[in-house]
Amino acid sequence: MYCETMELDLVLCYDRLGEYMKFTKNDVSKLADLSRLDLKEDEKEKFSNQIGDILNYAEKLSELDLKNVDITSQVNGLENIFREDEIKIFENQDLIIDSFPEKDKKSIKVSSVFNK
Repeated sequence: MYCETMELDLVLCYDRLGEYMKFTKNDVSKLADLSRLDLKEDEKEKFSNQIGDILNYAEKLSELDLKNVDITSQVNGLENIFREDEIKIFENQDLIIDSFPEKDKKSIKVSSVFNK
């Protein structure tokens, strides 16, 4: 079995033939914790199967021979139109700051998303 640790400490495991094995309930729990989602056990099982199926499909796509296919970022001919950034003063800053439960003078305090 071959396993690789992904960015979010999720472990993807492959058997000796390179077939993706399973996205475990433990992996779903880690992902749910990072996303601050409260999942029931049956949801973890359901999502582990669904994510596993998605990863298996993505793995099948990697088997395609794309040597003669041009790199394409979009196909409809639209172009990005850039504009200069403009600083705009928002008149009601105090209204927004007052609406937050935790604040410090002109700053708002939000919960950390990276450190639990």
